[in-house]
Amino acid sequence: MTAWLSLATFGFALIIIPVAYVSGVAACAYYAEDHHGKHEMLHPWRTKKPD
Repeated sequence: MTAWLSLATFGFALIIIPVAYVSGVAACAYYAEDHHGKHEMLHPWRTKKPD
């Protein structure tokens, strides 16, 4: 898609499309919920807290 758009935009799409994609991925990673340390299988040395 970027190669096709680069013909129509004189190469401007070669910068805009990848920057928009990387920005979108970065925004999703930034706003994603943090699950660090919440999975027992990844942290077997922790003792389970009684409820």
